[in-house]
Amino acid sequence: MTAIFKGVTRKQLRLLPVRAWHKETDYDSLLLLREGTKHESGWGHIWIVGCEDFQPMITVSNCSDDLKIIGEHRMDLLYSVSAFHLWNNHKRFHVSHALSSVKIEVK
Repeated sequence: MTAIFKGVTRKQLRLLPVRAWHKETDYDSLLLLREGTKHESGWGHIWIVGCEDFQPMITVSNCSDDLKIIGEHRMDLLYSVSAFHLWNNHKRFHVSHALSSVKIEVK
């Protein structure tokens, strides 16, 4: 799986468009990265990147400090950018609006 992401850098990911915070969208996989900033709660922000055909497409959220993941998924680590890669061969990831807490459902 991760060979498909070969050559992806954090710099390239930073150039991705940002989804409007109030939208809910579906992706075939997600990347979860450390944003590098801290939420007022004291927890670090989680940067979520939505992927289609295992290619990064959009920053879904970069302001959340809590994720609720519902459903069966697999996870590996994209070494080049230190990102957790969530995937499922048969289902999609539905991501809620971008607030402090984000709900991700595998459907």
